[in-house]
Amino acid sequence: MRLIKCFIITIVLLFISCNDITDCLFDIKPNIVDNGFVDGIVSQNYEDYITVDIQNANSSNYEIDNVEIEGNLPSGITSFFNGRKVYFEGIPTAIGTYDFNIKITVLYVNDYDNENNDDHLCGNTTSKSYSIKIY
Repeated sequence: MRLIKCFIITIVLLFISCNDITDCLFDIKPNIVDNGFVDGIVSQNYEDYITVDIQNANSSNYEIDNVEIEGNLPSGITSFFNGRKVYFEGIPTAIGTYDFNIKITVLYVNDYDNENNDDHLCGNTTSKSYSIKIY
């Protein structure tokens, strides 16, 4: 019986990557660090950012690959990303509360050919809803 169990485990490990199993057991995935956004004032420079970390892994091995914003940023505010940060900056032109959702896709940095966009991850996307108030 013990020999059969060892044989089955060996077969399973041959067909499934150990990294995939352990990565999902440890729940390695991107996470938006929730710090909210500062309020802005019409006609004054606005700057803020959010950071993405990788839960249960060395974050330096991952970078943002794509950012999608669903909803409305304040007019005059644009976003861009670099490394593991998404920046929001500009000069807002209208008062209001602007609700939007940010969806971020990360890339394993050592995947230079971009063949396996989710290497070492249990999922390579994360999203969160935010709002920015402009006075």
